[in-house]
Amino acid sequence: MFRRFSTTILPLAAIAAVSVVVGCGDDSGPQDGTARVTVALTDAPNPMFAEASVEIGAVSLIPADGPPIVLADAGGTHDLLMLQNGVMADLATQVIEPGRYLQLRLEVLSASVTLAEGLTWSDGTTDSRDLIVPSGAQSGIKVNLRAAEGPAGVEISSGETILVVDMDVSQNFKIQGSADTPAGIRDVRFTPLLRATLMDVAGSISGTVTYTSATPADATE
Repeated sequence: MFRRFSTTILPLAAIAAVSVVVGCGDDSGPQDGTARVTVALTDAPNPMFAEASVEIGAVSLIPADGPPIVLADAGGTHDLLMLQNGVMADLATQVIEPGRYLQLRLEVLSASVTLAEGLTWSDGTTDSRDLIVPSGAQSGIKVNLRAAEGPAGVEISSGETILVVDMDVSQNFKIQGSADTPAGIRDVRFTPLLRATLMDVAGSISGTVTYTSATPADATE
């Protein structure tokens, strides 16, 4: 059974017009001079899978100055294929101090897939399979936040902000083999690659969209 936080329908094309906060349990807004950031997960369609699930552990934000801020101890388990057409799953919501933030870190504890109807594994079965999660993803994937111009990091101002993490199934779940060959689909390799977008839900996109590759977090950091 999935451990889910709330799911929000938020059309990305109309994000600048959104004026309601995306929350997961706390309806109180940030106090004067503080910011509330929500980390949300989204995806794009993929015809090869009926289900592609990930279990997210701790979600942390790394400021330019100071120690990491843990936004949530557990982000929940989510079927990425349910997160399409503006539907996003909330991973964490936390009140933080406004300022410059350099990275988002996500722990990916497990991942599994089920092939789409009509597809089979090379041994003829159609069961759901657990995937090997790289050790770096388990200790924390770091997504470097960077605007198109200026220094590293992004500015999070006071008010409400959404940090949308796009975990594209086609980029993160690599099919080994092919359904069009006699050998068939041998396996699926989980290769974490994330894209983050910072949005100010008070009325505008905050700064610029940030596109980043996900890399394992150094355990010494």
